[in-house]
Amino acid sequence: MRQIDEKYWKDYFDTHNDRRFEDLVNNFYTEDATFQNPKTLVRGRKKLIDYLKQSNQDVRIELIPLTIITNPGVAAVELDCVIHVERDLPNFLFGPMNNGDSARIGMAAVYHLDKDRITQANIYWMRV
Repeated sequence: MRQIDEKYWKDYFDTHNDRRFEDLVNNFYTEDATFQNPKTLVRGRKKLIDYLKQSNQDVRIELIPLTIITNPGVAAVELDCVIHVERDLPNFLFGPMNNGDSARIGMAAVYHLDKDRITQANIYWMRV
């Protein structure tokens, strides 16, 4: 079992930022994990992989952790989400964006853990 420490979270966010969504979900989430943000609720690895691939089409999303607090069974993360849009996206998750636009959005995330696997991820941001 992996330690839930700085290296764990570095590997997690590096895998996300490298757009290796299958690796991210298969290596960090339980089979029946729940992922929720203000606009989406996804249950299960397969649906989460599909969601991440779909929501990252035509856009580069980089998650930058600023503060990570970990206790047994739960982690709270303050992070910046840096977005670079590669085509016009009138219905984008964070609101309409045009080709070439960039934005930085502050987020908070709470990850519930079972040993070294995420069972539930709740992502929060201010309305955009």
